[in-house]
Amino acid sequence: AELATLGAAAALEARDRFGTTALHFAAGYGALECVRWLVDEAGAHPDEAQVGKRGCGVGRTALHWAARNGHEHVARFLVAERGACPN
Repeated sequence: AELATLGAAAALEARDRFGTTALHFAAGYGALECVRWLVDEAGAHPDEAQVGKRGCGVGRTALHWAARNGHEHVARFLVAERGACPN
């Protein structure tokens, strides 16, 4: 259980050079079960925005990535079931 907790914390903190998190990637690829796990089990916040250099998606949330890539099922989950801000 401790290792799983450590892994979850690492997954939440890790960002690529553009500030993208595992939640952003999962939403952008339409991986609903992964998004659900990251939010429900690992504690990712659905409204967390990308950080980093200007451009390159800075300010985008998981909802932005899901919508941009046509993953309506993920977008609906984030907004309707987990309260992500649609604005």
